[in-house]
Amino acid sequence: MEPVRTANDEPSDAAQLLLTFATFALTFAALFLVEHLQPPQAYLFRYLGILPVVIVGFFYGSLPALAAASLVSLKSYIDLVEIVARSGFTAGALQHLLYLAFIHLLAYAFADLSASIRAQFHLKAALQGQEALLDRSTDPQKVIEFLVQQARLSTGAEAAVFLLHDTLNAQWKVIAERETTSVRLSTEPEEAHNGGQPLVSWLLRQQEPVLLNQLDHPDRWLLQPVNAPRRLRSLVAVPLRSGEQPSYGWLVAVNRIDGRFQRRDLERLKELLASGQKALQQAESFARTDRALAGRVAQLAAIQRTARELNATLNYSHILDQTAACALEIARAHAGLVALLDGDFPLLYRGLGMQVENDILEEALRVSSLLLRAKAPLEERIIPYLRPTTRSRLFTPIVREQTPVGFILVERSSPQAFDAEMRDVLSILSDHAATALENTRLFQQVQREKQRTSLIIHSIADGLITTGVEGRILLMNPAAEALTGWRLEECLGLPLSRVLQLNDGSGPQEGSLQRVLRDRRAFHRPRQVIHTRSGARRVISLSMAPLLGPGEDVEGAAVLFHDITSQDEQDRLQREMVASLSHELRSPLGNIRMIAEMLLEEGAQSYTPEQRQSLELLLGQSQHLASFVDRMLDVHRIDTGRLNLQRMPLAIGPVIEEAVHAWRFNAAGVNIRLQIPERAPWVWGDEAAIQSVLFNLLENAARYAPDSPEIVVRVAGVPEGQALVSVEDYGPGIPYEHQSKIFDRFYRVDGSDAQTVYGHGLGLYICRSLVRAMGGDIYLQSTPGKGSRFTFTLPCKEA
Repeated sequence: MEPVRTANDEPSDAAQLLLTFATFALTFAALFLVEHLQPPQAYLFRYLGILPVVIVGFFYGSLPALAAASLVSLKSYIDLVEIVARSGFTAGALQHLLYLAFIHLLAYAFADLSASIRAQFHLKAALQGQEALLDRSTDPQKVIEFLVQQARLSTGAEAAVFLLHDTLNAQWKVIAERETTSVRLSTEPEEAHNGGQPLVSWLLRQQEPVLLNQLDHPDRWLLQPVNAPRRLRSLVAVPLRSGEQPSYGWLVAVNRIDGRFQRRDLERLKELLASGQKALQQAESFARTDRALAGRVAQLAAIQRTARELNATLNYSHILDQTAACALEIARAHAGLVALLDGDFPLLYRGLGMQVENDILEEALRVSSLLLRAKAPLEERIIPYLRPTTRSRLFTPIVREQTPVGFILVERSSPQAFDAEMRDVLSILSDHAATALENTRLFQQVQREKQRTSLIIHSIADGLITTGVEGRILLMNPAAEALTGWRLEECLGLPLSRVLQLNDGSGPQEGSLQRVLRDRRAFHRPRQVIHTRSGARRVISLSMAPLLGPGEDVEGAAVLFHDITSQDEQDRLQREMVASLSHELRSPLGNIRMIAEMLLEEGAQSYTPEQRQSLELLLGQSQHLASFVDRMLDVHRIDTGRLNLQRMPLAIGPVIEEAVHAWRFNAAGVNIRLQIPERAPWVWGDEAAIQSVLFNLLENAARYAPDSPEIVVRVAGVPEGQALVSVEDYGPGIPYEHQSKIFDRFYRVDGSDAQTVYGHGLGLYICRSLVRAMGGDIYLQSTPGKGSRFTFTLPCKEA
């Protein structure tokens, strides 16, 4: 390694002065000779004055250079004044003026340039030394070797060493230019005397720089601590301190053969050590930081490796094993304990490291478990030590949702072995462990929910099929397999229409599924005909609903269907029987009613009161029975879709007024209040159907609310393009449990044999069918004990 020279190679002040004087003397002598001889172009020889001007500018700066320029050009000043005084401003005067301007400008420019060059030279020399130190500032060993080398060069010593105190092992290092040796040196006089090192021990006890000459001492430690000792003749040493602390290093230069050290050698060592101390401190700080970073990187690498293993497992025992092993590795602990004590988990723990007594381990688990289950703060001092030789321990809780569910505990035999940084690193590990435990808990919870859901799906008696967003089957329960004849393994990924044997992919059922997926609205069809895989015909009640994901995105649909084939067949037979009976009874009833009317008219004067009463009873019962048969025929037409309505624009006000007037004629004594606005809306509807609906509602109000003081019929329009017609009574009302079924066919609130009002349960069913056929709807509002209000809507005609 080449030494770094920081001193410049410029001549001394005496040499500079001598060179300047000699240059001036030679220049003036040459100019005097030129003036005396007057050679051709003599004025050009005046430019010889540039040489002393340049030397003065280089050594002394701009002002001395300008003074020198004025001195060497004094003859030109005199000549210029004479020429101007004698002849005015001529060419000769201009020549002298240009010379004077040139030499003065040259003096100033060269002096300034020289100053810049000298500054750069000194800066380069200073930077060279600093760079040499900074280049080694990341390695304390290299910085010290550089200081040792520079100490030898700057003092002219035969050798130099650096004594550095190693705080880790309480030893001193002897660092030479090419070797480093650790030796046990003592600062105690007794130990030093026994070790045969009185000089070095004396030196280490000093607090100020030391300069010793005329020595005759054996060298047992400076250069050859192992080989035979050599003699020391002179020594100069400077201590290295940090703040007010005692010296922890010495820079020492020695002569072993001959030579003496001067006071300036001591000052040079002081300056060298002062300039190198910052670099040395920086290097030591970097080395400590580098070791700390290396340790932290190793810790984080271990945590990252453990985190990958934790994320790859869903087993409690494996999580605790990995966490405990990582905790001991990053903390360099002698013993450790990882426990999981939350009520959601089984009691698990892992104890690693040196042998831990079982009774101590059980006591630690018992205490911490009681505190955690009692929601009490868990403090490490409460938990007994795992080992009797423990001198320091670090406790980190494992927290889930701000609640401790376990802890990590590590112990070491050395005191103050853990710091805040280690606590932070262990907290990172506990967070990973808590995340892995939470993932495991959630996975097991999902598994349990999945099993429970699977049991529920398989136990449902109705068929259930789930599809994806493309309408392809994802799941099918056993009831659906039995109904369709398909097995789940066979129909996975098939379109729903194929499994339910729809007519084609564009059929109404397929369109309903697409609307459910697109509009996110449930769909229900009370009756739907499908075909099984074998071609058998089945009638089902079909419902579809969208399946929404966590982000409210549609992920598929659920299709639920119930086999109503037997019920549908019974309904069909019932309808056919009702239709047949109605047709068979209609003609005889017509004949009976006609005969009864004829007998009443022809023998009106000859019948006794009893006979007339019997004939009137016969006529009334036949009319009642005929009305029932008509209703049954209406129901049959509705069920078979043969009900023909003539929808047309109608003024709802006059239609309601006429219907109410006609009903009043047949129901004398019933108080009806009619509320119709002056500008009643126009609706689309069938006049006969509207009157039939109103007749049924009024008849029900009169029958089931005989004590109502009045019946109110209202007509109103709403902004949604609907006209509202309501019939309200103040009778006993309808119980809540019956209100949802009141419009079902053949349903009556009181269907027992002891019923006080006789009926068939068809009037409201017919009302709902007629209203819906006209594009409206009907609903009930009833409060038991306060009355009922039936309201039906009709679409308004646009203006």
